[in-house]
Amino acid sequence: MRKNNLFVAKATLLFMGGLFLLSSCGDNKKTASSKFACESVCYDDSVAKPARVFAYIDASGSMKGYFSLQSDGRFISALSDVNPDRINWMDYGFTKLEGVPTNSLLTNRFSGGQSRFDMMLPSIIKRDSLSKSDCVSLLFTDGILSASKKDTDVNPNYMKQSLGTFKNMIAKSLKETPGIAIAIFQMESKYYGCYWNYENKDVPAVSIKDRPFYVIVMGKPSLIRHFCKTNKLKKSLYTAFGANEKEIKGKNGTFFSPVVPQDFKGDKLVSNTIAFTLTLPDNVSQYGDAYIKKNIIITLDGNDKSQELKPLLSISDRQLTISNWNTLDPSCPIGIGQHTLKVEIPHVISDEWTKLYSEDDLNIKNDTTQQKRTFALEYLIKGIQEGIESNNVLFSSSITFTK
Repeated sequence: MRKNNLFVAKATLLFMGGLFLLSSCGDNKKTASSKFACESVCYDDSVAKPARVFAYIDASGSMKGYFSLQSDGRFISALSDVNPDRINWMDYGFTKLEGVPTNSLLTNRFSGGQSRFDMMLPSIIKRDSLSKSDCVSLLFTDGILSASKKDTDVNPNYMKQSLGTFKNMIAKSLKETPGIAIAIFQMESKYYGCYWNYENKDVPAVSIKDRPFYVIVMGKPSLIRHFCKTNKLKKSLYTAFGANEKEIKGKNGTFFSPVVPQDFKGDKLVSNTIAFTLTLPDNVSQYGDAYIKKNIIITLDGNDKSQELKPLLSISDRQLTISNWNTLDPSCPIGIGQHTLKVEIPHVISDEWTKLYSEDDLNIKNDTTQQKRTFALEYLIKGIQEGIESNNVLFSSSITFTK
């Protein structure tokens, strides 16, 4: 850019867990704000329809309760909603379901043993060549981490004492499968059957009206973005990791611009009151205003000014605005020289997800709180996040100016 441009700014956009690129990225349409176009780094939001969809069903013992005659079929309906080209048991031999899937689901013994997601997820990725193919693979699971009976017979608390280790093993295994994004969908179904707790002891005749289960979707980022945008799953919650990984540089976009153009001459701030507006991408705005306002981090020259500037923050129709900023205010002044304002929205696991976390399921038959939660889910999700995302930033944009 030339120095005599009306406004010179530098914006860096980074969002890691999202589904869509800023709609304005690369938009050459001349608008009132286009004269303030920033040098931008955007992320690819192109989508590609999966060529094939493969489904795997966790065959561990506690899964049987979703497919008993006393269940309500919501789990089976979820399987039907994704219309898979192939269905396999997640057992030691990847046994393929033949014939009518419902019959197999109702009659299977679900004796697949321990649920080692550090082995299960990479084995699916490798088996279906997901880093190279145009396919996505889905694991239908109760999301419960479990150890072998041999380990729990020696130490009943083995699983509880090893949760951090299991999380690290999941992260390590996924770091060895580059180029993969993972989305997690949480759903519910009626549950009736034998439940195996973290001590690997069976609890018979457990009846739960709305028991959580999960669909873990794996594939290339563009395929995951398409699946997240078009799937028919009746999910309660979902989150995605690694869905945006490819930078597109050299595009122009009006991502960060002043509300009042006269506040600037070129890149120089000439007013004592300033207001900036910033267009949020779809994948960020869908997290909701409350999430953004709670988690947003605003820095000036590397110093956290979130507390001072959040009261000036408003969000409307994807437009984030910092308004009526008095640059002479001693709590957040802007002095002579060059300054960088940065807005960052971290990828924080929402409170809705954390309400599902549990580290105790010994009284699941009678405790309604335990019934609505999933043992060790926190460690499964954090293991996936740490293994897939290089950092936990959902969105970031900065603007540099002088005064």
